[in-house]
Amino acid sequence: MPEDLQAFAAAVARVLEDATLQSQLGATGRRYARGWSALAMAQRLAGLYRELREGSRTCADARACIATPSARGDTSVVRSGDA
Repeated sequence: MPEDLQAFAAAVARVLEDATLQSQLGATGRRYARGWSALAMAQRLAGLYRELREGSRTCADARACIATPSARGDTSVVRSGDA
C-alpha cells in the first residue's frame, strides 16, 4: 500500500485521463517485459557462459553476472546468430 494515498490517487487519475501517458507507459512496460522472455534470458545466460569461458569475466556469484533488462529495451547480451 502506498504511503501517500493522495499522491497515489492523483497519479492514477493522471494516467486515466492522459491517453498519451497511457501509451507511453504501455510501450515501456512491453519493452521491459520482453527483457524477461525465455529467449532474452537464454541469450543473457549464453553470453555469460561465453564470457566466463573466454575469461573476459569472472564472477563469484554467477547470478550477479546476468544483466537485468532495462526499460530502454537493452535486453540481449548475445547478438542474433551468436548463441
